[in-house]
Amino acid sequence: MSEKYNISGLLESFFEFDKLSRTNTKSSLLLKRGLELYKSLPEAEFVSLYLLNEGTFELEHEITSPAVKVNASVNLFDSLFEKDVVGKTLSYGTIQTFENETGDRAVSIAIPLISSTGAVGLIVLSVKGDGHVYDEELLGVISIISSSFANIVINKRLNNKLKKSLEIQDQKVVSRTIKLTESKQNLFEKFESFRSSISISMPHEVRTPLNQILGFSEYLKDATGDIKSEENQEIFDYIFNAANRLSHLFENYIFYNKLNMVASNIEELQKLKKDVVHSTAPFLENLINSEFLVTERAEDIILELTDAPVAVADLYFKKIVQELFDNCVKYSDPGTPINVTAKIQMGSYFLSFMDEGRGMSPEQIKNIEAFTQFDRSLNEQQGTGLGMAIVARIIDIYNGRLKVDSIVGEGTTVTVELPLAKTTDY
Repeated sequence: MSEKYNISGLLESFFEFDKLSRTNTKSSLLLKRGLELYKSLPEAEFVSLYLLNEGTFELEHEITSPAVKVNASVNLFDSLFEKDVVGKTLSYGTIQTFENETGDRAVSIAIPLISSTGAVGLIVLSVKGDGHVYDEELLGVISIISSSFANIVINKRLNNKLKKSLEIQDQKVVSRTIKLTESKQNLFEKFESFRSSISISMPHEVRTPLNQILGFSEYLKDATGDIKSEENQEIFDYIFNAANRLSHLFENYIFYNKLNMVASNIEELQKLKKDVVHSTAPFLENLINSEFLVTERAEDIILELTDAPVAVADLYFKKIVQELFDNCVKYSDPGTPINVTAKIQMGSYFLSFMDEGRGMSPEQIKNIEAFTQFDRSLNEQQGTGLGMAIVARIIDIYNGRLKVDSIVGEGTTVTVELPLAKTTDY
């Protein structure tokens, strides 16, 4: 087992690099010095920097350390790109790990470079050992350093552009530079809006049920003895539902953050992929007909389940079922069917939830992500959209697939593809 890495030494090196970035050091030398930070990480075989081309929006190889590993770096990058590791790293903005196919237990670590204006590039780190030393603490420090490194890169780019403009541009070009600055500001504002979406949505989602709890509780306190028992029961129901929604919101928020930490931990990922739900059909029946059942929708539920062992931890399988079934209940009317089907196809387990509710547009389906709720002003249902983000993250961890088919006003079908357990003969 690897010894704990000296994080303080890494931070000291970064502070020196940060001081250097404030000088007139050439961009090429600055990038080389920045890459040395990552090369100093434990068991690092080689490290490469890929920067986003502002014209083509494609990642281009910039520098590799040591230089003799350029070909190996390009081959590794192509492999990560084909397996969608690169896309997930930049989309989620979180560090991703990938086991190399060389048979030597080596791993690769893809580190996103996200500045205040958006994605700047990617660091690809090849680690000789099994990556055990890259625990949550070290990955967190690497993430912070990488964010600062991205801002340094983008600031250097802007400074170089400004210097060149002052040397060769006339008033017309200066005017264009102002427009570019305005465009940059717009991008920054959009990024800030996305990044702060949780701080905007969470207070609202907390206040809504909390105000109901406080308001009805105060009413009961002041009106005890003056209201009928039926009215009491109705108010108690409101209080219970509001408290339950508030509890679910906080549970999902914590669950989502834990998922992101698990996705960056090689050991935890390996443990999770050993867990199995041995018999999915009775597990699903119990969850839907008992634990998650909404009484007034009991007659709406139609189950068509094929039993099979699935290579997913029961906690995560249960969470997938909870969130997708809950969406069917929330976004469809009582009296309309909710179909839950499970079947085996092409060596995978397919679980589908279908309702005849309000549906989603193609654009809304593409934008399923954390803290997104569609048509909020048109619908009474509350939520941050975090449930679907959790489902998508779990499926990603297990290399599964998520498909959403929906027609506005007619309903939605969400299908989850998960791996079968290796012991199965399906």
